[in-house]
This record gives sequence, structure tokens and C-alpha cells, in this order.
Amino acid sequence: MALNATMTIPAPPEQKQPPLPPLQSGDYLSRSEFERRYETMPAAKAELIEGVVYMASPVYFTHGRYHSFAIHWLSAFVDNTPGLEIADNVSTRLGNDSEV
Repeated sequence: MALNATMTIPAPPEQKQPPLPPLQSGDYLSRSEFERRYETMPAAKAELIEGVVYMASPVYFTHGRYHSFAIHWLSAFVDNTPGLEIADNVSTRLGNDSEV
């Protein structure tokens, strides 16, 4: 009588990546590292200017009210001026070490 026994070796436990540290004003980062961390912070407003992180302060109602007036005016201008485009709240790469 022969025994057909097989031995299975358990897989190594999955190693979890430590969470990315949040962006903070004054951090000095590459653009790729800034983008990697920024993507994990959906509610944050941050800019990278010459490799330095700047966190935006909260926006209050009064600011939002006047901002909407300005966007309305600019939209009317763009609608009546061929070749122009308008965008709001977008990120723009300004080189290898800046993104606003």
C-alpha cells in the first residue's frame, strides 16, 4: 500500500504598503511624488511650485459667491469670443517641478 501524500507550502503573507503620508505645506517633493500623494487626498487643494507644496486655505461662502460671479462673466465672454476656452478647478503642469 503506497501513500501518495503531497505537501503544500503556504504562500508568504501579503505585505501591505504603509499609507502614504499626507501632503503638508512646505514639503519638498518631485512632481511624480506630489501627484501620487495628491491622488489619495480627494478633498485637498494643493499646489507644487518649484518643488515646494502649498496647501490652500478653506474657501468660504463669500469667496464662492464672488467666484461664481466671475465665472459667469468669463463664460459669457468665452461664449461670444471664438477660439477661447474656460476651465475651473483643474490641475496644470508648469514644468518638471510645478503643478498648480
